[in-house]
Amino acid sequence: YAEGSCSFAFQGGEPTLAGLDFYQRVVELEERYRRPGVEIHNAIQTNGICVDEAWAKFFAKHHFLVGLSLDGPAELHDRNRTFPDGKGSWSRVMRSVQILEKFHVDYNILCVVTGKNARSIQKIYQFFKKQRFQWLQFIPCLEPLDQQRGLEAYHLSAEEYGAFLIQIFDLWFQDLRKGHYISIRHIDNWVSMLMGNPPEACNMSGRCSI
Repeated sequence: YAEGSCSFAFQGGEPTLAGLDFYQRVVELEERYRRPGVEIHNAIQTNGICVDEAWAKFFAKHHFLVGLSLDGPAELHDRNRTFPDGKGSWSRVMRSVQILEKFHVDYNILCVVTGKNARSIQKIYQFFKKQRFQWLQFIPCLEPLDQQRGLEAYHLSAEEYGAFLIQIFDLWFQDLRKGHYISIRHIDNWVSMLMGNPPEACNMSGRCSI
């Protein structure tokens, strides 16, 4: 039914657990049922644990945009992202970064903002700059909506999130004034809205479809 373009986004849990064969079948079906003139866009959000060269070759061949979850340097990332044995996953995710870059896969970084991470945003931002990551998304971590606030270790208060937004904007703007642009999705949307354009992020427009 699509006209012009059609986008598929794979996320939730860990989508690579469906297996590479699943996605190979997906692109076959997309091509079979794609109407003439319709462009297909695919994106996948992953923790990077399963990403190897076979995955990277597939992403590159079929032009998948990869959103890679990485919460900053090891001491911050490994607070919440561990293997079942309790060991942190940071080293494995950084290995996935190398693999994606080796095969020229388009990717961006997805960083979850917890209360503790919000207080360390300068360290996280400087780490991302050092790694030369150009495309960033910061996603606030919410507790279950039916639960009292403040019970979880990852609790992010409104005050902490507000302070984070101010600080990340200041860091971004300092670099922009020096001629160094880093894409931060929510800031890009703010700027676009100030210029009279609609936001591309559905959480800013109030709906996720046209």
